[in-house]
Parts: sequence; structure tokens; C-alpha cells
Amino acid sequence: MSTVKPRKDSLVDFIERFSKEDKQINFFLNLKWPNGFSCDKCDCHDYYLVKRKNVKNGYLFICRKCGHQHSLLAHTIFQDSNLLIGLYVFFSSNSVVNGNQLANYMDVNVKIARKFSKKCRILMAESNITKFIL
Repeated sequence: MSTVKPRKDSLVDFIERFSKEDKQINFFLNLKWPNGFSCDKCDCHDYYLVKRKNVKNGYLFICRKCGHQHSLLAHTIFQDSNLLIGLYVFFSSNSVVNGNQLANYMDVNVKIARKFSKKCRILMAESNITKFIL
């Protein structure tokens, strides 16, 4: 009996899926807190979402009970990056994507692209899954 491999999202599907900020926020929110938001300090599940101006990854989750602030990507391997297109390219490619190619897709310098690629490899190793993630 053969199993059918799920179809990868096309770039158009991916852009439609993550084109709005609320969809991006929900994606990372579900990755960071799969059972819903939970404050590290008081274990409260209610929060305010605040956008900081001129800050990369500028969203804060503020606990309604104690006021503790949580950054959406803090303490994740992507805490210094909001480059979803890089995730798509890295995880949907059928071959190895080198730093130069990734830099072109993400419109960043090669050093940042290589660092991002390393983070993606760490994610794959820690999650113990294949390259097909999105």
C-alpha cells in the first residue's frame, strides 16, 4: 500500500496564506504556544497584543494579569528574523539552497542568509522531521 505525499504549497499559496500580519502572528503564536498563550510569570492565558513602531518583529504579548511582556519570536531560533519567505524557500526546495540564493530571495546580505539557513537546519534537526514542513 502506497501513501500519497501531501502537495507542497506553491509560492502563490504561501503568499496568500501569510500575506496579512494577523496570519503571520497566528502562525508563530501557534508554534510558540501550541496550547494557547500562557504567561511565564503567572500562567495567565489572557493577553493584549501591542505593535511596537520601527521594531523588527515588533509585536508584544502583554499579560493582562501581571503585565509581563512576551515577544512573539523571543527564545525561538527565529528571534532575530521575520523572514517568512526564507522559510518557504528553504523548506519547499527540492534541492539544497545556498546562502547566495537565499540572500537573493530574502533581499538580505549573504551573512544573514547563511545564519538563517543554519537556524533552519537546527529547526529540522530538533524537530526530527523531513524537509517538508509548511
